[in-house]
Amino acid sequence: MASVPAQDPSLLEAAAAPGPLRRLADPVLVTGEMLPEDFLGVESHRLRLYSHRDGALVPIRFQVDERTEEGDWVFAHGKRNNRYRSTGRLDGQDVILFMARDAGPEAAGTLDLPGEPERILPIEIADPVDRGRGWVYLALRRGFNGWCLRPGSATARTTPPA
Repeated sequence: MASVPAQDPSLLEAAAAPGPLRRLADPVLVTGEMLPEDFLGVESHRLRLYSHRDGALVPIRFQVDERTEEGDWVFAHGKRNNRYRSTGRLDGQDVILFMARDAGPEAAGTLDLPGEPERILPIEIADPVDRGRGWVYLALRRGFNGWCLRPGSATARTTPPA
């Protein structure tokens, strides 16, 4: 699994209210193959996922799980540790996971995010059972800003996460 810096917990609480989809407990899986080519090859730590809530885009929890070219999962720890196979970049076989409950309504107009992301990709989620629709927004941050605070800590890193 790729390591993605944690989001600010106070901001995540703003996205806790259920969105437009009814199947709240279901995970949503987006493979790299489903994304435009300009998102492939980017460092996973530069990705952020947002939902539209109360007129603003708020960060939501997500994870990027890496797979090898053969389709095996990359594990950073444990008995099956194969982290040497990690590229740290989003590839076509990798998986972005988040919860359906975190999807929000479609954002209208200009998408305003802090830090002026390099790219923003709206992702529409369609429930095949009741035809409900929700949206999330995948953003690519511009480069590495050099500082990453760990939640609940006054310690900052000046190097990108591995």
